[in-house]
Amino acid sequence: MYEKYSVPRLSDFSNKAMKKVVRRTGLTHWLTIYPPAIGVPCGIAGLLFNLPFLYLVPLGACFLSMMNIVINIFFKSDQISSNYINELNKKLKRHEEIIKQSLHDNLLKCMDIKGSEQYAIQGTEQFKRIQQKYQNVNELLKKKLDSGELTFGRFIGAAEQVYLSTLDNLKQVVNILQSAGSIDPEYINNRIKKLSVNHKNSTSERKELDALNKRLELRDEQFQKVETYLSNNEEAMTRMEETTAAIAMMRTEGNLAATDFETAIKQLHELAQRAQIYNNN
Repeated sequence: MYEKYSVPRLSDFSNKAMKKVVRRTGLTHWLTIYPPAIGVPCGIAGLLFNLPFLYLVPLGACFLSMMNIVINIFFKSDQISSNYINELNKKLKRHEEIIKQSLHDNLLKCMDIKGSEQYAIQGTEQFKRIQQKYQNVNELLKKKLDSGELTFGRFIGAAEQVYLSTLDNLKQVVNILQSAGSIDPEYINNRIKKLSVNHKNSTSERKELDALNKRLELRDEQFQKVETYLSNNEEAMTRMEETTAAIAMMRTEGNLAATDFETAIKQLHELAQRAQIYNNN
């Protein structure tokens, strides 16, 4: 069984999500909230006890609060966004570890399921290869960008979304193969053969024949789904290779680099989104 864990969604990495976090941070920061909370009562006390000097406290408090909002939203937005992306990436890492704990072992166990051997072998190979491809992207990116940069965090987050999508696909492969393993084609075919000898089957025997054939069809459909998941993973690995090649050619100076990285990040998000949509279906 796989542990359920709330993982960041693709939309959490969007510019819209980052701007929302920056605004929320500016409006809910303690230097935004506490000064007015202290200053307003002081102003009221000054009014009640006729202490004019206390009138300045709420004015100063409101000024400090407004300045803190401006600083956070307009001057510290990159820092806040970077911290936010780093937290998302930490959650993705934890999710990765949870998936990896038992996925490889379960893929190996699927090799013992009749008819599943080739799929389990391919899935096991994909499990190893996608990790290596993600690591290649990670290492190459560290040579191009500082690990503390916002762009680095966003790119790694996008690449890990693709990586995790392939692992999620392999989870589905395991689930489907285990389900298909409960259908014994040898028993079903022998039973169909026995029933087919009698050309004057009773109503109950005809129903049994229909049920047996449906189970074989279901097994075939399950294997077709597995092929689709594995095919999607092959596409993802190809795109990861293309991304690695593109990163190697990128320049890190000037606006051109920023545009190139944004394009690559967008492409990785789209690839991960396609995998997630298929999983949801």
